[in-house]
Amino acid sequence: QRLRMVAGLEARKQRIRLRLGTHLQEWFLDTLLGVPWLKLVEKGTPEALIRAEIIKALNRDEEVERVLELTIGEIDEKRQLPISFTVLLVDGSTLVG
Repeated sequence: QRLRMVAGLEARKQRIRLRLGTHLQEWFLDTLLGVPWLKLVEKGTPEALIRAEIIKALNRDEEVERVLELTIGEIDEKRQLPISFTVLLVDGSTLVG
């Protein structure tokens, strides 16, 4: 697979996806980056709590004005949680990820 630089909306989407894929406090230079996944993937965690933490992480991005839509799937056998979102950016554009 070839390495490719991205810019514009694609770069913004990649940055936000990275934020969602990082465990909270994993990156020592920004302890607010990420989502507290260990707390959230325990069996019986209410979906409302998962949703609130994901929205909080999305809103921490300096270019996100607000979350317009968030869809959370079911955790699969690989312990991956499918997430899709639409956010309004501060420049007025929308980003679907």
